[in-house]
Amino acid sequence: MVKWTFPLQGWLKINVDAGLSIVKNRAVTGFIIRNDEGFIMGSSFQRHNLVHSVAIAEAITVLHGLHFALDMGFSKVILENDSRLVVNNIQKSSED
Repeated sequence: MVKWTFPLQGWLKINVDAGLSIVKNRAVTGFIIRNDEGFIMGSSFQRHNLVHSVAIAEAITVLHGLHFALDMGFSKVILENDSRLVVNNIQKSSED
């Protein structure tokens, strides 16, 4: 079991997750942003129709969380996501 840890002082942490229901053909996505004291600085949870991949749902939510952080003026952020595929693709220097 992995336990959430606080970001460094002056930084924010964005945690992103998504779930997919094949039966209902719907994804549920969300992110939460916390500061170095654990206080919630922002969050969003959404339902998406026509999303057929958890990786796509996770990637959409990563983008949404980062856009939200930028819109709020947050520049020192750490992104946490449990999708190895999404994380590896973000870290690549080439397009996929």
